[in-house]
Amino acid sequence: MNRRAFFITGTGTDIGKTFVTAGIALKSIEAGIKTALVKPVQTGTDDYPSDVVTVSRMVGGLYQLPDNVAVPYAFKFAASPHLAARLEGRELVTSEVVAACRRAENTPGPELLLFEGAGGLYVPLNEHDTMLELMRDLGYPVILVCTTGLGSINYAMLSIMALRGIGATIAGIVFNGMPQNPDPIAEDNIKTIARMSGATVLATVPKLENNYDRNMLSSAFSGFDIRALISG
Repeated sequence: MNRRAFFITGTGTDIGKTFVTAGIALKSIEAGIKTALVKPVQTGTDDYPSDVVTVSRMVGGLYQLPDNVAVPYAFKFAASPHLAARLEGRELVTSEVVAACRRAENTPGPELLLFEGAGGLYVPLNEHDTMLELMRDLGYPVILVCTTGLGSINYAMLSIMALRGIGATIAGIVFNGMPQNPDPIAEDNIKTIARMSGATVLATVPKLENNYDRNMLSSAFSGFDIRALISG
């Protein structure tokens, strides 16, 4: 297969991008696809391991890129990248972050590259650019992680409009955190966002507690068609 790359972002912070990234990685590994993960900008390393390490521990079998390729920019303070960098006397340059991602592209071995963003679309990288400009310059198809609760329609549609405004290809939406017994709001939000946006719904993922294991993760993403994604 030709190498594919996707950028995974979300409608906000702490809505499950890393969980969704892990699920997609696991389904691709189960399909026999050599899969690597890149976190272009990681913050909060004083408090937590990188998301690449977290996903690797969750799923096992990730293609291991060199540390400086998998996480080219890491900052100690858990904050927006522009602030975390500033607190260390550094400044992110968008073109250099793009170049770091290209190095991952040029690393032999993986067939699928998953790039996980930081926070939402408008999280600043520096005084001028946001994650949105990084996605624009990289040009990878985007997977958007959305919630299902009250307010989700607005958050999702604003994000989709912003992505289309930069000419991004939206590979699809993953709805994360569907309750076991969904109320009418959650069910209608999914249908309404799909109808209003015309975007493909890649999966609707149930809400899992923090102590889930690899088998539970695989089950949660049982409806995710990784072959359809990478062949699209």
